[in-house]
Order: sequence, then structure tokens, then C-alpha cells
Amino acid sequence: MKCVIPEIAYHNRDPVLSVDFQITEGGPVRLATAGSDTHVVIWSVTQSDEDGVELDCLCDLTRHQRAVNIVRWSPDGSLLASGDDESVIIVWQLKPGQGDGGLFDDGSENKENWVVYKMLRFHLDDVYDLSWSPCGQFLLSGSVDNSAVISNVHKNSKVAHFSDSRGFVQGVSWNKKHNILSTLGSDRACRSYNTNSKKIISKTYKSVLNLKDETVVKKKKDVKPSEVEDSTKPSETKPVNKEEEKKEETKEPTKEKEVRLFHDETFKGFFRRLSWSNDGEILVVPSGVIETDGDTKVTHCSWVFSRVDLSKPALCLPTKDKYTIAVRFAPKLYALRPLKQSPPPPESSSPPTPWTAANSLFALPYRMVYAVATQNAIMFYDTQQAAPFGRVSNVHYTGLTDLTWSPCGTIVFASSSDGYCSIITFSAGEIGVEYTPPTPSVTKEDSTPNKLPTPFTSQPAPTTTTTSSLPTSGLNSEGVLSPAQVHIKSTKEGGKSNPKRLQFITLSSPKAEKKMSKLQIKDIESDKVDAEDNLGVERMETEADDLCLVLEETQPEAPVLSAPPPCDQTAKPAKKRVPLTTIATGPNHPPGVQAATPEKAKGRRVNLITLSSPKPKS
Repeated sequence: MKCVIPEIAYHNRDPVLSVDFQITEGGPVRLATAGSDTHVVIWSVTQSDEDGVELDCLCDLTRHQRAVNIVRWSPDGSLLASGDDESVIIVWQLKPGQGDGGLFDDGSENKENWVVYKMLRFHLDDVYDLSWSPCGQFLLSGSVDNSAVISNVHKNSKVAHFSDSRGFVQGVSWNKKHNILSTLGSDRACRSYNTNSKKIISKTYKSVLNLKDETVVKKKKDVKPSEVEDSTKPSETKPVNKEEEKKEETKEPTKEKEVRLFHDETFKGFFRRLSWSNDGEILVVPSGVIETDGDTKVTHCSWVFSRVDLSKPALCLPTKDKYTIAVRFAPKLYALRPLKQSPPPPESSSPPTPWTAANSLFALPYRMVYAVATQNAIMFYDTQQAAPFGRVSNVHYTGLTDLTWSPCGTIVFASSSDGYCSIITFSAGEIGVEYTPPTPSVTKEDSTPNKLPTPFTSQPAPTTTTTSSLPTSGLNSEGVLSPAQVHIKSTKEGGKSNPKRLQFITLSSPKAEKKMSKLQIKDIESDKVDAEDNLGVERMETEADDLCLVLEETQPEAPVLSAPPPCDQTAKPAKKRVPLTTIATGPNHPPGVQAATPEKAKGRRVNLITLSSPKPKS
């Protein structure tokens, strides 16, 4: 890690209030700076082989009339938004061609032509912070008029107006993955809203935390000379000494106290630029403070919130006597650092999770890096540990104002009110190895996934020929042996485009076959009796109770009714017909064989009459 402060007067040596990198793939890497000289300057940043950075001015934008407090690029990098002290937000767009004006009006021409795309005038006072939506269509702005506004950039219209704050809204941030946005103001409250319903989700200004009880005085432990000598020995004896020290040390008593989390209006900084992480799970809020009712001493810090619970901070990042101003996350995700001494394997047979194996502070399979700007230093943190892994301090004469990361994640720009910017560069692999998500396992076509055992299969296996054992007679066009037909829906009826045909096989139990054989024997015996008596009457078993058979020998023909009864309109005798079979008794017909169809010339005719009671008239 190297820190360089080039002698470049970015804004005529006036305070540089904001910086931001354009996140694009390919093409020149652009950097936008805003200052109190009412200018917005776009720079080209190139990194040399020796970890050096070269800057080249591309365009100078001079449409603002007051100091420009904030600049932010859109997610796709096509638009640039800037807000000033005149409550005006200007959205810039790149046009083909060459610009007219020059840098600081010195007569030189601009290399790029950035023109005004929209001007948003929805605030009444200074605009302090901006944040784009993930889609790049909406812009969230915070102002000194105690409000935050969501604007539709392309339609130049106001979408939502949040006026819950009782103080200046000095920081805003839009979650990149979830429908959440957060604001922070001088009224010591951090508010989160739902971007769909435009309603507040949480308001955090106080919390009950477990703090060290300073009223109990801890006894100091005497250090023996033997212990000092042991510390110079190899590391094999160190774990034993540490265990002994842990046993001898007394635990510091803790006590639950109600703590105010943020600075009040006496905060010396102009900005409180909070930031959501790239995965949308962590919110880091600057300008934090640990202040209780009885304490006169104040400890400065930054608070880390989880998206699951925004009412209480999950982690505190203390900075002692220096307040924090801005937080920015690196655009890349990094793999977890492996432990030097792997912990003992757990008793359970299942493998441990990646964050458990790496002893990570957050339950995430990757590591996110973020930078926190304090009054005179830049602290570098990651989500795997609570302590910072890097610190750059005492590089400016006055306080810092803003931070930004390059798209590659190896360059950090920090602006200061002294008119200069610090450039911090990391060598390749210094922060860590870039995280690559695991690829899901893809099953091949030949491989068969594990399935539950099924007693029957709907289709025969391709290797075995089971169709030859099935009877081929009696199959319809669908290939179905049973009376049940398969109705395949068309695509208009909601069916699939290529449905599979299934074969249904009706299996008869052996009991049914025995019953059928008995019935056939009885029929043969009855045929012999009927041949002797010359009668063709047969008893029938019906399931319906309202059906009966009436034998009339005197009527050779069925009676003709003059008028149908009123109940014939509703009754449908066709559905209640019972098939009758007559047994032929002619001399040519051999006894013991049942006729396939009834014969009208031979045998007696049986008339079936269905009797139904008329329905009462209503």
C-alpha cells in the first residue's frame, strides 16, 4: 500500500468537497471532482506499471453558480449528477464532439463534450448528498432543508418526499439489492425507508448496549521475570502461557446502558456519508458516538448495521478522538483468508460452513473491504475481522471530505478541504484474492439422479421388451386395454406441448375369476331347465331400488300411452336401461350354449316398464 499526494490544484486550491469514480468496463477510467469554486472537473486516470497514477483533465463543467458539494456517477456510468449550495442538481450527459470551454477558463479546449441533460429543482436549500437507484432511473438526494427526495431523472419529476427529519439530511444511501434506502441527519437519527411503499421501516437514535463498567477497578497483575523470558522462547510454549494468563485474568464486568448513537448538531464535519454494501446486507454509518447520560467523555466510532435488524448496531468501529465523515465499499468481493492454524474439526459429520472455517465475523462466504474516512485518517476494514487491516493518517493539513474506489479495486482517492487529494494504491493481490462464486453441479444426461423407489413404472424400460407379453387384441388407437380412456389436453386447454402417453392395464383379482366361472356354470344349468320348460325368463340383479321387471303374458305388444306423463320430461329412462339376454330354444340351437344376441322369432318377449312417481307441482 502506497500513498501519494500529487501537487495538482484540482479546483484552484479551493476545497475539494467530493470525488467519485465512474464504474465502467473498458474505455478510460474517469474521475469526477467537485469543489467550492463552483466547478465540476472530469479526469482520466491511468495506472502505470510502477503503481503510479497519472491524471489528465478531460472536461471542466461550469454551469453551477454556487459551491458543488457532491458528485455521483450513475450505475451504468452514462450520467453524472452534481448538487450545489443553490439547491440545484444538474445531471450531465456525454455527447459526441469536442467541448467549447476550457479548464478554469484558460482558453484551452475540453477533450470531451459533457452537456446538461436535466436540472432538478426539488429542494429549498443546499444539497449535501446523492445516491442513485440500482436501475439508474431514480436519484435520491439529501438537503439542508431537512428533507430527502426521490426524483425521476428522465421525466424530471418528484417521486417521493421524506420530511421526517428534524435536522439537516447530510447523508443518503440506496441499497443495491433490496428495496431499502437510508438517511442520516443532524437530529441524531438514522432512518430507513421502503422504496416501494415509501414508508419508514426503522428509526435508530438510541440503543441499549453492553458496555464496560468503569466503576469496578481491575487489579493489575504482577509480571514475573520468568514470564518475560518465556516470551522470547519458540511459539510452542506460548499457547500454554496464554491459557494460564486467561485463567488468572479477571473478566471485565459489563453493564447494559442506553447509548445515543450519533452526533448532534455540534458535529464539526459537513457530511455524514453512510454507505450500503454491494450485496445489500451491511450498512456502515459514520459520525457515530458512544454517549451515555452520566458520561462527560465522548468516544467517536462508526456503527455497522445488518439488514436483518436495523434497530440495533451489530458492530462498533471505534476511532477514539477522531470523528468519521464518509464510508465507501470496494467494488470487488474477495475470498476469505484461511486461518494459519485450522480449528479442530467439529464432532458432527457435516462439513463446516466457509465462514465458520475461516472464523469470519459475518456469516458470508466472501469478504468485503471498505474504507472509513475520519477527521485526519483513512481506515481500511473488511467483514472478516473487527480490527482494521490498514491505516493512512496525517497526510493533509485539514479534514477529509469524501472517498472513492476505482473499478479495479486497487486505487482509493480521498479528497480534503485543503485543495488536494490523496491517492492510495494497492499492489496486485495485496488486499486478497478475488472471490469466485462456486458453480452449481450440473448432472449429465447419462447420469441418473437419485430417486425414491417406485413399485410401478409408467413406461417400460428401453432395454426390456415387455410389450410382447401384453395382449394385442382389444387395444384402441391410444393403446389402452382398459375401458378408461386417456384424454390429452391440447395447448389451448392448458396441456403440455408434447405430452407422454401412458398405458393403463386393468388387473383382475383371482376372486373375480372364480365368481365369473361360477356364474357361467349356473347359466348352463339354467339353460337346461329352460329348454325343458320352454321359458326364457332370467332373474337380474340391479343396484337401483326403483327398477323392477314386470312379465305380462297377455300383452303381446307394449302398451301405447296416449299422453306422456309429466315426469317424462325430467326422467331419462335411456340412462337406466338394463340389457336383457334371451336364451334361444330352437331345435337348431344346441343346448348349453348361450346366444350372443336376443332372437325375436324364438322365445318369449319380456317387456321392461320403468315406473316413476310424478313430482308434486309447486
